[in-house]
Amino acid sequence: MSRHRIVTGVFLVAALFSAVASDSLAYTINTGFTDPCHERMTYRAAKDLFASGLFKPESSVQVPNDDVWEAVSDYITRTMNLEYENDAQKFTVVSFLIGARYPDNRGKSITNVQSLREVHRDPNRQKDHFLREVGDDYSAGNELAIERGLDFIRFNVEAMREARNFPPAEQVVKIPIYVEFYGMVDVKIWAPAFRLGVAAHAVQDSFSHTIRSDDLHRIRHVMNYVDAVTYSYKQDRDGLRHSWAMDRCKEEAVDIAVGALEATTDFLAIISSDDNVMAIDLERFFDDWMVYEQGCNAENDFCNSRWAQIARMDPSLPVLEEVFDCSQAPGSGTMRFLVIFLAVAIALITRRIIVIARNRISR
Repeated sequence: MSRHRIVTGVFLVAALFSAVASDSLAYTINTGFTDPCHERMTYRAAKDLFASGLFKPESSVQVPNDDVWEAVSDYITRTMNLEYENDAQKFTVVSFLIGARYPDNRGKSITNVQSLREVHRDPNRQKDHFLREVGDDYSAGNELAIERGLDFIRFNVEAMREARNFPPAEQVVKIPIYVEFYGMVDVKIWAPAFRLGVAAHAVQDSFSHTIRSDDLHRIRHVMNYVDAVTYSYKQDRDGLRHSWAMDRCKEEAVDIAVGALEATTDFLAIISSDDNVMAIDLERFFDDWMVYEQGCNAENDFCNSRWAQIARMDPSLPVLEEVFDCSQAPGSGTMRFLVIFLAVAIALITRRIIVIARNRISR
């Protein structure tokens, strides 16, 4: 196959994929075609943290010495324009960003709509995204979902602390990630930074998956994905449907994204070498950003929240309804059906292109 046909195939995939990229649950992540909301927020919030040498990477991190790590890290630093002073800091930053995106794909291809949908529908993983689980019903469901989300953040902060205390060689582990236009690879990461990135992801999702007070410091309602994409969904019981509009860190939701960045910065500021101090500061962080405000519901427009209108835009629907319902916001209806159909076809073609290209390179 000629280089021209390979390049044409890649650009065709890019054009089509840009229309379905919103099917990545939560703030969008970097794919080469989508805006890297999670990674950009995480990196901007963490720059001072890494510059301060709090993790002391030069003395405590064993940088991998293998081709896979070099290729993946170079790809991420290039596409994200990352800055670092040495290889140890590069390893720390890249591990952190991989953690920030991991809950959204868990090693799956971002171009595989079906596999991603199954990842996001996992009933045991809704807390990873600060969403309601099955059974988080009525107003009590808000409190259950919030506490579960906070426990998930606590768990990963504790896992970060424990990993940081391991011998240096045991702090480096392998996880599967998917590199677009290449495939699945097992890449080494620095576990403390990875765990912190996973926790930061949940902090950010607590903004895109909730309706908050006007100042964004209090949570008034937690949204729903796992029930929303079924035909048994009932809004008064299950809560408001997950909104794709809330997941875009630009457009109508840009002010919410600014709040998420501020909260992420405050969250990372709790990291301390003293475990007791860090635990106390984490609870103070929750008191500042994660308190539940009762009495706000759909009937009173969530206490007249300025964010309620955005939260109702472009909702997640059962797959057939989402495809054919032309009354929803842009990105749904017949066009979404055509794009999904073409995306599946192009994914198959792309796989063949990659196989041929690899075979030619290996000769």
